[in-house]
Amino acid sequence: MIKCIIFDLDGVLCDLVQVHRHALDSALLEICGYTISEYEFWRYYNGIPSNVKLQMLVNRGILDPKDKEKVWKLKQDNTINAIKSCLSLDTQKIELHTYLRSKNYKLICVSNSIRNTIELALRQTGQLEFMEFFLGNEDFGIKPKPDPYCYCLAIEKIKLNTQECLIIEDSEKGITAAIKSGAHVLEVKNPKYVTIENIERKVKNANI
Repeated sequence: MIKCIIFDLDGVLCDLVQVHRHALDSALLEICGYTISEYEFWRYYNGIPSNVKLQMLVNRGILDPKDKEKVWKLKQDNTINAIKSCLSLDTQKIELHTYLRSKNYKLICVSNSIRNTIELALRQTGQLEFMEFFLGNEDFGIKPKPDPYCYCLAIEKIKLNTQECLIIEDSEKGITAAIKSGAHVLEVKNPKYVTIENIERKVKNANI
């Protein structure tokens, strides 16, 4: 019986994938004159933490190691500014969470993003108050998605077993982490697919 629904953030609860991409590109362009191509982003970089992306660029000889921290900080500033300017109350998600809470589901958000970004995005869109808690990069930094540790940690914290949890994910790395956790998984293309109907359909199948 599903008792808890765990959401990824980017591409699930909020449409922040391109926000993160452009925030990083702007920081890289300013510091080292480089931007990540669209193909590279979707093939190698989407769904992983910023510090991992930057270490990949260091390993490729594109980013000077001494500039890594500078780019990271600038990327975070760019992300925060973009979230403040582009995100507003999401009535569809508020309606979704209100319905799910009325059915006694516990709701959690687990993201590779840092906690400050998660909290701001959820607050801006009106979703924060519905969450039991959220986990971010600081909680599992050494084992980000696609490692399942973040989801296992959330399930342990909510004191349920994996078969009582449904994880909603969009990216390849996130889906891999969700599947490896042993929980039920609903794969979506973007936040528009995170609907009452799609969730209830998946819950019904999981409860059979």
